[in-house]
Amino acid sequence: MKQNHFFFCLLLLLAACNNKPKPDGQTSPATPVAPTDLRPVVYLEGCYATSSRPGNDITALFDDSSDNYWETRPGAGPDEGIMLYFQNAVPLSALQVEGVEGSFDPAKAAMQVYVNGKSNDPALPGSKVSLGNQPVKSLYLRFNTTGKENAFDVVENDMKTVIRTFPANASIRVRGIKLWNDKNEEVRLVAPQQQKGGISASTTLQPESAFNAANLFDGRKEFAWVEGNNATSGENEMLRFEFDSEVRLTTIQVWNGYQRSDEHFSANARVRDFSFGPVGGPAHTYTLRDTKAGQKIELSTAAQGKAFELNVKSIYPGKRYKDLAISEILVFDGTTPLALKNRFYGTNQYCH
Repeated sequence: MKQNHFFFCLLLLLAACNNKPKPDGQTSPATPVAPTDLRPVVYLEGCYATSSRPGNDITALFDDSSDNYWETRPGAGPDEGIMLYFQNAVPLSALQVEGVEGSFDPAKAAMQVYVNGKSNDPALPGSKVSLGNQPVKSLYLRFNTTGKENAFDVVENDMKTVIRTFPANASIRVRGIKLWNDKNEEVRLVAPQQQKGGISASTTLQPESAFNAANLFDGRKEFAWVEGNNATSGENEMLRFEFDSEVRLTTIQVWNGYQRSDEHFSANARVRDFSFGPVGGPAHTYTLRDTKAGQKIELSTAAQGKAFELNVKSIYPGKRYKDLAISEILVFDGTTPLALKNRFYGTNQYCH
C-alpha cells in the first residue's frame, strides 16, 4: 500500500509541474491554424470604377463578405466599367463577373473585356470568359448594356438613330470578380489596403480640381499631380502624405511624369532625384529612371510615422512644358501595398 501511495503522489507532482505557469508570462505555443483560403494570391497595384454609389465602392469586390457589392450611382447604367492593374503580369485563363440578382437581364446584357488595352469579343455578365492563358497586366470590364435600357428609333433626314435610355433609379451591381490562372486555379485578388489621410503639395497647376495631389492615389494613371510654380521646372517642390494612423513604409513605387500618353510624358518634366522620409526624421535621396514604367524604390531604412515628405531635387526637362508631373504613387509595408485615401478629395471610386 505504501508503494502504491508513493507512485500516486509522484504522478500528482508531475501533473502539477506540467501545469505550472511558465516564467515571465510565457505560455505554451499555440497549435498553428491552417489557412482557410488556399487560393493563390494575386496582388493589385491599383483599381478604379468609373462610377460608385457612396457606401458601395469598388473595395467591396475584394473583401470576404458575400453581402457587400460594388454599385454604380443610380442612373449610371450602360458603359460603366471597372479597371484592374496587376503588380506583375499574371497568366490568366478565365474570368467571371458575379452580378447581384436583378442587375442584368441575361438575355440582353453585354459586357466587353479589355486585356492589356485590347478588346475581347462581347460576353454575357455571369458567363465564364476565356482569357487564353495570356499574361495580363491590366483588365478593364465595360458593361455595354444591362438589358434594362429602353431603345427607340429617331429618324431625321432619312437617317435613323437608335436612342437608348436607362432608368434614373436603376444601377449596376457586382458582388465579385472571379479569375483563374493558367493552372485553372481560382486566384484571390488582394487590393492595396485603404489608409485614410491627407495629401498636399507645395504648389499645384490650375485648375486645381484637374491637377491636385489626390490624383497620385486615385488608381488612374491618366490623371496626374502637376506642380504650379511658374519660376521653376519642379525643383524643390514638395509632397506631404499624412496618415490618420501610424504606418511603416519600406518601399515607394512611382509612376513618373504625365502618363496619359507618350506625347504627354515627354512634353512635361519628370522627377529625376528626390528625397523621402518621415517629417522631422531622416530623409534619403533616390533616383528615378526616365521611363513610364512604375519604379519600385526600396527605402534605405524603413520609415515609421504618420507624416512623410517627398522633395524633388532634380528633374528630366519636358520637351514642350516646364510643368513637372507625377501620375501615381503606391507605398508598401513589406509586401503589403498601402493606398492613401485622401479625406479632402476622396470619391469612394478607387481602391488605390
